[in-house]
Parts: sequence; structure tokens; C-alpha cells
Amino acid sequence: MNENNLLNEKFANILFETTPDMVAILDKDGKILLCNSQFIKNSRFEKEELIGMIAPIDLVHKDDQEKALSAFHQVVTDGINLNVQLNVIRKDKSIYPSLWSGAVLKDDLRNVQGYLITGKDLTVIDNLKKELIFLKKQKQNEQLLAIGELSARLSHDIRNPLGIIRTAIENMSAAKNKPKGFETSIDRCNRAIDRISHQIDNVMDFVRQKPLTLTNNSFLEILNSSIMSMKIPESVKIIKPKDDFMIYCDPEQIQIVFSNLILNSIQAFSNTGQIDICISSSDDSLNIIFVDSGKPIPEKIMSKIFKPLFTTKQSGTGLGLASCKTIIENHGGSIRVKNNPTRFEITLSKPVNNKNHNLNVSMKDSDMISEYGDDLKELEH
Repeated sequence: MNENNLLNEKFANILFETTPDMVAILDKDGKILLCNSQFIKNSRFEKEELIGMIAPIDLVHKDDQEKALSAFHQVVTDGINLNVQLNVIRKDKSIYPSLWSGAVLKDDLRNVQGYLITGKDLTVIDNLKKELIFLKKQKQNEQLLAIGELSARLSHDIRNPLGIIRTAIENMSAAKNKPKGFETSIDRCNRAIDRISHQIDNVMDFVRQKPLTLTNNSFLEILNSSIMSMKIPESVKIIKPKDDFMIYCDPEQIQIVFSNLILNSIQAFSNTGQIDICISSSDDSLNIIFVDSGKPIPEKIMSKIFKPLFTTKQSGTGLGLASCKTIIENHGGSIRVKNNPTRFEITLSKPVNNKNHNLNVSMKDSDMISEYGDDLKELEH
């Protein structure tokens, strides 16, 4: 062996063993012929155990084996494949994320001799991502705590004057010889007070850390209470289910969810609209769906609507749907949104100690409930 070849071989050996990446040489069938110390360290196998293993199968998690074989096939056909992310298994069956590249090895006559693969352990990067998410959430929680403290003070400072204003308006309404347009002005004042009160409620519902008081409750009773607590425009129809079901929940908090979803639908209507509410039972869960005929939610914001403080409304707090998500998840359930038509789907667990979940209560009242409110027109989600 001449001096240049000897130097090249020494350089290759130093590089092979000192690189922080995992490096292995495979034969034409993908079996390991040689691997460096970093490969051995990460896999936790002995070197003798690794030799002869089929890398894309024996060292890859079963869910990623097809992907690994496809990546190896690309190296065979194209001569190279870069940055394929795979979950790899160690000898102790633990799993870690990794990033792999591969290239074909040929001799001077261009004959394929085997393949070189290199891998990076992404555990550190993965942990850093998780830590960043945790820190971001922690910062958000600190911000929300500050919002909560401020909200509690503002709630007290605002509600008292609102009560005085409402009482004054009621007294003025009882007066005789009212000027022209007086009733219209009074209605606008009352709607403004209701809107401010609702925004305060939204903030307080979100920031309050209130423990759940779980009991078996009638779905229709909670729904009716939610509707009765709101002013529904006359141009809006609400279609309720005829059958009732028991829900194991905190009724006050679920009422908050129903009220927010109904208001969200109303604000999506340009003028008239219809909200269809239905409930059904599966093997171990109850499914509640709110469907409205309003404008669809723009696809670009679909993933953001449950995030705190996100809103597209000039008068919105961005906490209504965030509160819904928090309340439902605290109940061990889930809430999703879909388009065409816009629908919010809630899944809750069935009452554990109640086998007869369907109360089979038929609605005696009208399925359509309506009231009037000009200020709810032409508002979007």
C-alpha cells in the first residue's frame, strides 16, 4: 500500500470513529458490515450483535419500517437519499427519533460494493422542542394569571356602574310622556349593557379556576337554561332535539359552553339563520352537535379559533371558544369544529352509574325560539 492510500485509510478511520453521527456500512441486502462507536452507543447493542442485522428492519420501529425500506430502495436506485426521519429502537426496546441519510458505495470500476448510512439522534432536539413548548405555555399561563387578576378587579369596578345604569334605564322606561325615539334608545342601551356583561362573563369564565361539581343532568334542561339566559333575535331559529339524555357534568359550566356556541352561531349570520342542535349516543359516549347556517369559518383560521385571545370580532374577547375547549376537556371530553356547514362537535363520556341514558322526553314546546336584536347582524365568526 502506497503512502497516499495509507493516509487516506487513516483519515477515513479517524473520521469514522470521531464523528458525532452514527455511521454504518451495509452490504447489498442492507445488512450491517461495519459500524462506528457512536452507532453502538446509541443502539446499546454490542458490536457483534449489530453485525449482520438488517438495518431498515431490525433497528427501526415497526410503524416506520415501510418508510425505512422505501428510503433504502431510493438509495439503491438513485444512489443517494437525504434526511429521512425515523423512529429507531434500542436493545432495551426504547425508542428515539433520528434523521438518516444514505449513499451508494462503488469501486473504481463503478461496481456497487455496499451502502453508507449516517444518522443523527434527535432526542436532544426533541427535548428542546418540548422544553420550548413548556416555557411558552408557562409564559402564557403567567400572562393569563395577570389577566385573571386584572379581570377580577375590572369585573367588580364595571359591574357596579352597569347595575346603576340598568336601574336608571328601568326607571326612565317607566316614565310618562317619553320623547320620540326614546324606546329605541333604551333598547340600544340595554343591548350594550348585555354585550358588556357577556364580555365580562367570558373573561371570568376563562380565568376562574373553578373545580367541577359533577352530577347527572338532563341535556335539555341545560340547553333550555342556556337559551333562556340569552336574547335570541327573532330572525334566528333554534331547532332542538326531541329526545333527552343524561349528562354527567357540571351543569353551570356546560351551560357556558352551550351559550357561547349559540352566540358564536348567531354572530355568523348576516341577518336570518338557523341553528340545529342534536345529541346522539354511542357505546361509551354522548355526541352533541351544533350546526348553523351562517358564514363558514375561513380555513386559514380554523386551527386558531380555540386559542385564547384569538378573535376576528371588533367587540370580541377571544376567550369564548377557548373557555368552551377548556371546560369540555376538563370534563374528559373533546370539541372539534368543521365547515360546510359550520358545526361544533362535542364528545362527552356517558354517566357511569346510569344505564338508561335516553330519557325519551319529547319536546312539548316549540322547537323554534326567537327574539330580536339589531346589534347581532352582519357579525362574522
